[in-house]
Amino acid sequence: MNETLEVINSLCSVHGNFSGKEVSDEDLESILKASVRTANSSARQPYSIVVVRDKETQKSLGYSGSVMLVYNIDLYRQYSLAEYLGFKRPRISYYELLTAATDTAMAMQTACLAATSLGIDSLVTNCVHRGDISRVYRLLNLPERECFPLIALVLGYPVSEPERRKGRLCDQSIIHRGTYKIPDEEELKRISALYDEPDMSLLQPRYRTKGYSRYLGWFFKEWCRYEEKGTSTLRKTDSDTVMEALMKAGFCPEI
Repeated sequence: MNETLEVINSLCSVHGNFSGKEVSDEDLESILKASVRTANSSARQPYSIVVVRDKETQKSLGYSGSVMLVYNIDLYRQYSLAEYLGFKRPRISYYELLTAATDTAMAMQTACLAATSLGIDSLVTNCVHRGDISRVYRLLNLPERECFPLIALVLGYPVSEPERRKGRLCDQSIIHRGTYKIPDEEELKRISALYDEPDMSLLQPRYRTKGYSRYLGWFFKEWCRYEEKGTSTLRKTDSDTVMEALMKAGFCPEI
């Protein structure tokens, strides 16, 4: 295995267990420079990165480490440049949204890999979408239009070495060769059971103490908050809040 693959295979998430050791400015700059080297559509880099060192601000956003990088879908800069050069400010299309979201996520992942190569651990999180999203705009002074906080990357050093869990499917359920294979009931049963295999290290004690014998049972009910069959409870979810924020920022004008 070469050095690059070793870095990729050593990726793991640190959940709220960062030490007080700080990521140096030098390492941070190396990570940021690597991030912006990521391939993107037409070299326009439709994202912005807000570097957050302040611990209280990080906590208000969701998690705290040495530094948090908030990656935003950012068409405000592009459209402002167009307007400056004499073009009309366009409406945002779904094509623009998908392309920008893809480029933004790719830039974040490159930063994650760069950090890991420097011995810095990380947490990739959508904490910016939980609760009142307007707090993110307020705390980071984001433009109200044409800008949306997509994902946060928390960087730092763990208090103790994190467990390197496998936790990934890597078979025909994920990798379809030639054409997509629609899963039948037997395949769904097989995939469901895979999540509880010891090698996946997903069914941790905290799920069992909540009365769940299967990881997906906890995931769908507690984390995703999916409604069970036979129920008709309507409740506002984080997904609803995210959609409202996207519409307010002009990303879904026709809905």
